[in-house]
Amino acid sequence: MREPYIISSDDITVLIEAVLRAESVKPVQQVKRDVFKEYGILGSGKDPPLTAIFYGIMLRLGILDRVITDLTGSKSPYLLDPKLRAALRVFIYLKLFSKGRVKFDNWFRCYKKVGAWLSSRSHPYVGMWFVDAVKSLSSYDLRFKTPDDELMFKYLLPPWYVKKIMSIVSVSEAE
Repeated sequence: MREPYIISSDDITVLIEAVLRAESVKPVQQVKRDVFKEYGILGSGKDPPLTAIFYGIMLRLGILDRVITDLTGSKSPYLLDPKLRAALRVFIYLKLFSKGRVKFDNWFRCYKKVGAWLSSRSHPYVGMWFVDAVKSLSSYDLRFKTPDDELMFKYLLPPWYVKKIMSIVSVSEAE
């Protein structure tokens, strides 16, 4: 078994920037390359593990957004500040889906630094909302609320796709 990748707050900043830009620029592969090049990651030893994390986030956007709505109480993650949404996607992925493969060099410093970064680039309360949501991750339990939640999680499909298929066929056929 390989040693887990030790992720720093600087690595997290790169991931947040890539996830943020991936919302508005396509293809996401190009966004990732551009951001990694800008931050000096492209072609370095950090490139493979950060690339794996980035694509892990992209594959699980529907699930991550469901967790965001659970943690924030927002009806949609798209009602949140885009930087906050990107930061939450990164942290939720790292906490819920990368166990054993990624370790924080200093968990407290990482999320505090990101909170300060968000407050400095957005509304001052955005960093506070981020810190509160991330703190609640430690007690969060990902549960399926509906059959489409389960299919979304199992097959890593976008929620809109699962809902559309389930509106056409039965749950067992959708599976």
